[in-house]
Amino acid sequence: DNSFYISLLSIIFYGCTYFARIFSVIVGMNTKSPKKATIIMCGMHRLGFLFLFLSTFFASSNFMIAITVVLISFAVCCLLSGVSSPVFTMLVANTIPKGFGSFYGSYSLSGAIAGILASQLLTLCYKYFSFPLNYRIIFLICVVSAVIASVVLALGIKEILFL
Repeated sequence: DNSFYISLLSIIFYGCTYFARIFSVIVGMNTKSPKKATIIMCGMHRLGFLFLFLSTFFASSNFMIAITVVLISFAVCCLLSGVSSPVFTMLVANTIPKGFGSFYGSYSLSGAIAGILASQLLTLCYKYFSFPLNYRIIFLICVVSAVIASVVLALGIKEILFL
């Protein structure tokens, strides 16, 4: 209920995500295999989702401990999201050079549809489960979905190396 903590979320998100993107660009541009770098960095991003899921186990204890753990977990997730984003974009540009725009259009459309489905799932979780179980279920679904996306990325993209 405190607006201070809510305002911290955007500061953490933008600060951590953009800072991490700078690091990622430096690492990603110097890699020989964008696919390998993407798999590693996206895998690290999945750890960020896992930290968010684990943070829900602290939610029933002291409020200050719970909010601190959740904000730290969110910051780690944002850092790891920022790390994976530029390398993923570079991988897509290298593997789908002619269909880059179509890929991102489809990617955005599927993300919007997934957002609608997620909001419906979120509503159901709020309706049938109490706090913190509802958040635990939601973050667990995020972890599983992200891992499935990583497996599809690892197995579904054939990399063309430019020497």
